[in-house]
Amino acid sequence: MGSSILKTQTITMVLSVLFLIVCTVAEEENKSGFCYDPQPQPKSDCDAQKCSDRCLDMGYIRGLCKLIYPPTPYAFCVCEKPCTPSEVNETNLSPN
Repeated sequence: MGSSILKTQTITMVLSVLFLIVCTVAEEENKSGFCYDPQPQPKSDCDAQKCSDRCLDMGYIRGLCKLIYPPTPYAFCVCEKPCTPSEVNETNLSPN
């Protein structure tokens, strides 16, 4: 009986620590200093290679196809670059 309680407490503690780690990593990712710039692509899905090439040509570090829903079910080309300190809290993944 005592072993069962100890096992339950251990599992609970491990899950709690894992949850805290995941939350901390997610929060740090939001503060990682990268800004995102959705590129307009009306009524078409994103082409990964064209997106990457276009973003690199514009001076971004990479371009990724991301679903931004709503307003449309289409993937948008999102360019990524390092943020300046003033931009870190202004990151917006809205296609408008």
